Amino acid sequence: LTSLKAYVEGLKDGIANTEEKRQRYYNALKIRTADLEALIDNLSLFSEFDREEYPFSMERMEFGEFLSHFFQENAVELLRNHITLEWGVPSGENLYIDGDEKQLRRMLGNLIDNILKYREKGETVLKTALYSEGNRVVLEVEDDGPGVPAEERELIFDTFYRGDKARSNPGSGSGLGLSVVKEILKGHQATICAAEGRNGKGLRLIMKFPLQNGDKEA
Repeated sequence: LTSLKAYVEGLKDGIANTEEKRQRYYNALKIRTADLEALIDNLSLFSEFDREEYPFSMERMEFGEFLSHFFQENAVELLRNHITLEWGVPSGENLYIDGDEKQLRRMLGNLIDNILKYREKGETVLKTALYSEGNRVVLEVEDDGPGVPAEERELIFDTFYRGDKARSNPGSGSGLGLSVVKEILKGHQATICAAEGRNGKGLRLIMKFPLQNGDKEA
């Protein structure tokens, strides 16, 4: 809100005195307004989750197929944000879960937004893998960003928690995105934990869902 107010006052007072400056201010306002909209949306949703009032609409889905469709539908957006996707799908294995499609899309969107907010370079390699582990379906999402110190990895899913890097840049996050992810996963009887990237840098998020059989219920 402070940022929005400053840009509006700058336009009103004539500080943006060229067309180029005005366009920069308008673009900044658009970005900050979108950030505020996302924050309010996450707050509203988190409140519903916290009161256990959100009705999950679960359906049986083949998780690999769902994820492939999501990445295909968002290919242009990933390209626009300079994200290179490395997507590992288990060949010949159908992995079924009971999921709320809308909230799973929100979860994936929040994970990508989190990567964008905290990355330190203009391009990102996003590695994802899906596999079975006993009676669980495991989804891993890994980036090549700055990572999170070991002592903070259990805290990043707490409501409003932001690490030192985020606190030094107030516009980089609200501390709600990963909290909402955790609540969505809770509604799917799934878990999430954070680890160091496999190459020794970046952040790897590991989500485990109950594995369902492939038979549709009548």
